[in-house]
Amino acid sequence: MVGSELSSVEYVLVMDTSMSMFTEPDVTNPGSRINSMVDAAKRWVKFDLSDDVNLGVVTFADEEKIIPFVNMTQINDANRDLLVDKLGEVAEMAA
Repeated sequence: MVGSELSSVEYVLVMDTSMSMFTEPDVTNPGSRINSMVDAAKRWVKFDLSDDVNLGVVTFADEEKIIPFVNMTQINDANRDLLVDKLGEVAEMAA
């Protein structure tokens, strides 16, 4: 486990929503980069983050478009699935 019992663990997940995430060499599958990023983030939150870890999420498209997406939230059983659902909105809002 990262950290110690005396200090809380905090993460900020930074997600790229720039147009490069919507391009792919395979034009039959547009947006596959951003969808893969979101899927990986959802799996990380659902299966790998421990309870009581603090998580914030920021999206960015360029230096001028940095958006706080989820404020620091302490992960627990009550909000884990809500946060996973919220991460699903990243690709939708970036499109």
